[in-house]
Amino acid sequence: MSTRALLLTTMAAPLLAGCVARHPPWQLYGRPACADAEERVDRDRERIAALEQSGKRPDELVWYRDDLPQALRALERCKKH
Repeated sequence: MSTRALLLTTMAAPLLAGCVARHPPWQLYGRPACADAEERVDRDRERIAALEQSGKRPDELVWYRDDLPQALRALERCKKH
């Protein structure tokens, strides 16, 4: 990574984090009632990607893979109401 890219990354990260932190999750996703379900789906996907990349904790990976379809169903139920 070049010095310029590193500098831009380190300068932009706090600014972007501040923008997200100021808004409640439901403002990002559109419906207050579905924010928890959206966050659960996002968290499952992020953990699956991280665990697949690292190759560590196979039991945890199985748990998140099993939970993702349930989280998606919960999100669909929320969006229907």
